[in-house]
Amino acid sequence: MEEEKTNSWKKIKNLLKILVSIVIIYFLIRNIGLEKIWLALKSTNLWILSLVLPIKLVSLLLNGVNITLFLQAIGKKIKFWKVVVWSNLAWSIGLFFPGRVGEFSIIYFLKSENVEFGESTAVALLDKMTTFFVLSILSIIGVFYYFNLTSALWLAGVLIIMMGANVAIFLNNRLRWWVKEYLLRKYARLFKGFNDSFRKI
Repeated sequence: MEEEKTNSWKKIKNLLKILVSIVIIYFLIRNIGLEKIWLALKSTNLWILSLVLPIKLVSLLLNGVNITLFLQAIGKKIKFWKVVVWSNLAWSIGLFFPGRVGEFSIIYFLKSENVEFGESTAVALLDKMTTFFVLSILSIIGVFYYFNLTSALWLAGVLIIMMGANVAIFLNNRLRWWVKEYLLRKYARLFKGFNDSFRKI
């Protein structure tokens, strides 16, 4: 009986992957047009493409490493290749949503490995914060290179304040209580384990 349930769940997951792929292709064709996609592919510089693909592959692998390490920090051991596939799927879904919120769909994928909603939310959120931190450093370097030291220092100050404020919000007991009581309310139980996971990571 248990084996039948496992096989059924695998079939459902495979079907969902196919459906997601079809939806992505559909939106590409509908919003861009088949002719424009073909013209873009024809005019693509293969030399540049040969450089972009390895860089993107490394980026996806590093993202997988990041999430795997966060999961290990909360005692969850999931095969690395699975995490890479899921993070890649989440990234693809994120392309079709404002603010790339679709990338949080990795929470759904982690659920299949018995990672609780609160734990996976902490992992996904900290992964985005890490990405923001890295991009901030690159942005500061870029501003310093193209503009001047003063502009770079101003940007660094703003980004440090933003990061500090975010961390303070998540670690402040009073603010967490306010969010739990007035915003989440009856849904607060879904986020059980979020605080402990956030602190551990």
